[in-house]
Amino acid sequence: LVVEDNAAQPLLFGEVQVMLPPDTFRRALELEKRSQTIRFLCILDLFINMLTFLAYGYTGGLLISLISMLGYYGALRYRRLLLIGYLVYQVLLTISRVGVIVYLIYTHETQNVALMILLPILAITQGVITNFVWKFYNMLPNSCT
Repeated sequence: LVVEDNAAQPLLFGEVQVMLPPDTFRRALELEKRSQTIRFLCILDLFINMLTFLAYGYTGGLLISLISMLGYYGALRYRRLLLIGYLVYQVLLTISRVGVIVYLIYTHETQNVALMILLPILAITQGVITNFVWKFYNMLPNSCT
């Protein structure tokens, strides 16, 4: 979608057409793109955590599934309050992944080369996801409506 620099952009709300300034229109498009990605990540998280619960009976998987659902609805409805739980979960997950790597390097607990290659890749990926959710959270308006 091409947005002209100085022209107001029409946006339809049902049958009502509203004209938005170009910067507001671009921001709305960016929020929508990020929202779709975060909803996908939340559903993927939900699926993995439910599989963990079903395969191992780990009840923490159910709790984390609820957090993923809150993240999904927060991204769907653009609600900071619903998204904060998912953001905190992502930050804690990133810190724990880095912590495991530091622990394994410091204690020399593993000699598994594949694991020492995979863990940093997972930590970097987790960091990118957390950063993406953080940026989306900060783009959301502060109002409760």
